[in-house]
Amino acid sequence: MDKDLRQIVFDLKDFEPFQGGKRTKINEDVRKKKLENDALEQDIALKRLTLSVLFGFLALETAAVFIFSYFQAVFFKGFALEEWSFKLLVAATLSQITYMIQVAVKHLFPSK
Repeated sequence: MDKDLRQIVFDLKDFEPFQGGKRTKINEDVRKKKLENDALEQDIALKRLTLSVLFGFLALETAAVFIFSYFQAVFFKGFALEEWSFKLLVAATLSQITYMIQVAVKHLFPSK
């Protein structure tokens, strides 16, 4: 038993057990897993921020199109778009929103 106790030396600075002057395999595995978890946590935070910015932009764009639609319907202060340009504005906005959501889902949450 004394022989086993002498083989394990504790580094008091790091509180990590050493065997024969080298880090043990267990400590290296724990450190590696901790780094992987930290990387995944940072990745999730970055994805959350990216989606928040994207959906904020899409919400503002959608609100602008609804305001244009309202002004078009009530002719607010002479606001009137030609029918073709109004249809083009609505169709382009809906297409852009659909495409941006598709790209966000595809690239932020890739299937493995």
